[in-house]
Amino acid sequence: MVELELGQLDCKYAGLRVAAPAVALLASLSEFGQQTPVLVVGGADNGTGAVLVDGYRRKAALHTLKRDTVLAVRLDIGEAEALVMRHQLVTGQRPSALEDGWLLQSLLHDHALTRRELGERLQRSAAWVSGRLGLVRELPEALQEAVRRGRVPAYSAARELLAFTRVNSSRPTRCGSRFPFATSAM
Repeated sequence: MVELELGQLDCKYAGLRVAAPAVALLASLSEFGQQTPVLVVGGADNGTGAVLVDGYRRKAALHTLKRDTVLAVRLDIGEAEALVMRHQLVTGQRPSALEDGWLLQSLLHDHALTRRELGERLQRSAAWVSGRLGLVRELPEALQEAVRRGRVPAYSAARELLAFTRVNSSRPTRCGSRFPFATSAM
């Protein structure tokens, strides 16, 4: 375990999870300190270039508490392998279908894994991979961003709003947008 400066962490995978209120986490960190390390890959021993793979809520809570450092475990594997491992080791609330899709999309596009490799590594069927990627492809980006920020529940976006967008995708509204709810106010 190493102690890293919060400002030195590369947080490029922050968009793979939904932002959630961390009131209980803030209280716990304030009272007991950091009990569970974050997971990072890469970087030198001084933390420069360490990519945060798991622990975004802990990092944000520590920042809110004006802490400068975070306890971390540096994994000696590549980023793609670390993301897959993080997905497999989730013990709390399982990722939503949309979060699964964001992970798959990142592994597919940023790490050049094939759909077949995604299914094998995550121990999921081709239909599961296809469905999650389809969800990300079909849901408007503005709505996905609203989910990322915690303004729209992931379940609602994946179930009810996706059906709405599918029905209305062939009928433009008077203002020219197919998605009248996808505004910058989200």
